[in-house]
Amino acid sequence: MDARVIQATPPPTQGQGVRRLGVALHMLAAVLIFVALLIPTVEVPNGDGGDCGASVAGVLGGDGYSDECRDRARDLATVAVGLVVAGAVAAAAGYACWRAAQARRRRGWAGAAVAAGRVAVLPLASGVGRARAELSPQSLTMVMPIYFGSVCWTVPLSEITLVDPAAAPTGGAEPAGAAPARPLLLPMFYDAPAFPWRRITLLFRAPQRVPALRRFWGMGSGLSAAMTRSAAGVWVDGMVVSFRDPDEAATAVARAGAPSVPSVRSWAQAHRPLVPDPNGRHPTVRPRPAAQRFQYVGLVLGPAAIFLVVSGRGGLVLAAVYGALGLLALALVRRLYRPRPAT
Repeated sequence: MDARVIQATPPPTQGQGVRRLGVALHMLAAVLIFVALLIPTVEVPNGDGGDCGASVAGVLGGDGYSDECRDRARDLATVAVGLVVAGAVAAAAGYACWRAAQARRRRGWAGAAVAAGRVAVLPLASGVGRARAELSPQSLTMVMPIYFGSVCWTVPLSEITLVDPAAAPTGGAEPAGAAPARPLLLPMFYDAPAFPWRRITLLFRAPQRVPALRRFWGMGSGLSAAMTRSAAGVWVDGMVVSFRDPDEAATAVARAGAPSVPSVRSWAQAHRPLVPDPNGRHPTVRPRPAAQRFQYVGLVLGPAAIFLVVSGRGGLVLAAVYGALGLLALALVRRLYRPRPAT
């Protein structure tokens, strides 16, 4: 941290108690609903201390089972429904707490702190834990224990350009003309597909070396942990980071003096060597590794395979139902938790 900076400014505490209560309620809701979704796969016990030879879903949807087995399966199904209702109530209460905390938060505090020569501490991801960005008038220090352990990554502010999050998206197609001779390497840190609005893209005038990644947890960044530990290291052209309050982070970075651009493509055209690209075939940004791009497909297919092996075709139907519920939950989260513009 720069010696001229004498004080760090943490995030305001207004609404923190309500926000933490909301986080606790969301965690409770997740546990209740998870347990409820497991109940249909549980073997139904009978009165002799054994089981009925089928899961709750199998007994309720099949034939040839005794009345005792059906009664016990109905009781377990009732418990599952009750847990889902309780989880929905807890999630609704957590959402209300989150909205209340959003309404009470202060705006502009980080930019004011940097303008006064102090360090603004900007929480990353959900804000739970020690992950943070420490922004000073001279540098940006990333404290990301899950990726770098106890090592901090400091980038001079003079090297940073902010991609304006308010700029209109340019779409996925690459325009024809010219493209970077080497696609930009932009790792992603603390990315959550359910919260795409948390992402802030920062570009580096000169490529910066990434600290050594932890071998397992670094996989989600799109970088090779082994390469970061090599003598040559890995040099990146920027990074995409998820902040708890991206609007506050973007405003503070801009107020600290970092220039902004409307898109990664326009910045690359001005700061990187170019090659002719008349057909728009050369990407501006290096594609994510296949393991990262398809990790969520694996999270869906893995449980589906387990359900198929354990419960047969009925389990596959359950997996499909759970997948549909997961997509519905993702759509609700993306709609409900998107921050509302300041008024």
